[in-house]
Amino acid sequence: MQTTTINARCQQSLTIANYVRDRRMIMPQHKLILDVGCGDGSSTVMLAQANPGARIVAIDQRSELITLAQQRSSGLKLKYGNVIDFQVMAIENLPELGLKFDFINCGESFYLEANLTTALQAIGLVLAEQGIIHLKLPSFYDRANFLRGQELASYIGLIEDDAPGIAEAEVMAELLQSMYPTIGLRDTTLSAAQLTDPELVRANFLIPGDRGFTIPDLFGLIEAAGLTFNQMTNWHQWQLSNLFRTGQGIPALIQQKITKASAAELLHIYELLNPVHPWLDCWCSLPQQLETIKSPSLSQPLAEWDQQTWQSAIVHLNPQLKTQELATQIQTAIANLSPLAITDHFNLTSTQPLQLLPQDTILLRMLWSQPRRGEELIELWQQVRPIDLLTFQPISTEAAFEQIRRSLLNLEQLLLILVESAIS
Repeated sequence: MQTTTINARCQQSLTIANYVRDRRMIMPQHKLILDVGCGDGSSTVMLAQANPGARIVAIDQRSELITLAQQRSSGLKLKYGNVIDFQVMAIENLPELGLKFDFINCGESFYLEANLTTALQAIGLVLAEQGIIHLKLPSFYDRANFLRGQELASYIGLIEDDAPGIAEAEVMAELLQSMYPTIGLRDTTLSAAQLTDPELVRANFLIPGDRGFTIPDLFGLIEAAGLTFNQMTNWHQWQLSNLFRTGQGIPALIQQKITKASAAELLHIYELLNPVHPWLDCWCSLPQQLETIKSPSLSQPLAEWDQQTWQSAIVHLNPQLKTQELATQIQTAIANLSPLAITDHFNLTSTQPLQLLPQDTILLRMLWSQPRRGEELIELWQQVRPIDLLTFQPISTEAAFEQIRRSLLNLEQLLLILVESAIS
């Protein structure tokens, strides 16, 4: 699905991770990226798409999977400009590479490591000073029923070795299909159609060492490894305020608890109230990275920027949005002056379906081919919308600036654009 692909690329993008942490544009060309536990190469392909021009080192302990990964990734250098080096290697041996990585992806199989703390500490040793780690762990609360099913599978002897196969999956599927649809394990895991796919059954019920994690587990692991939490990759979807009815606000008992709550506590309250996220997906860094003193323009919220800062700022389109399908729909929306259903393409930063107004869509079109300074966007806006619709007079620079500012704030909050201050 197109939306899922763009979301995944943003989560694995060196540029996006750096922007969310520092509000600085770091381009991936010639940067060094590590893919830990690359498996059959699916994650490596995604990293190449998200970071064109980067050098990628992909490791896995299983030589047969490295062979598959090499086959899957053939042609990526020609298509995206990536140089990819596959190696059969254990995580604890990473320091032997003698390399420091700008971005490290700990993919979906990382959590199966026997000692996660030791593994993450080894990864931290090869992280560049300003580098970022993409870490994801399966949610215990979201997968609780699957984990219960795995315990059942183990109890009846379907998980007796390190690699249960299709035969065991078919037995598990037959067991579930024989139950009434209203029985808990059947009703809350896979659908009837999904149970006909043995590989899907195996991946959900027959993974040796499978387990789930809570937010306290995630933060405990990051701290034990000597790292610092940056942000959830889909942080807008973890907002407590989104869980309560409009006009009623957060109940007093919860409000009292969150007034002085840490980031970990706020996220934990959310997962207790609404465990809808299959993965606890985040970025983290070395502690000293976040202690760097930033200029006021970097730490100051965009809503508080003055006109001079906005005019000199450089505005970029989120590079992961540049698909032909979205380009076509932007042109159609502008031609018809109709809303653009942006969540059909990208919903990582929204919990509700979103439609962009024509003025927001026009700004995306202005940024499609190249980044532009704020003052350039204002000049272009005065050409596109020369008349003030309230006064029917030529639009002033001040009025054009205010219209542009409101749209940019909205688009940046949704991570559709990236705004970099030119004032140090």
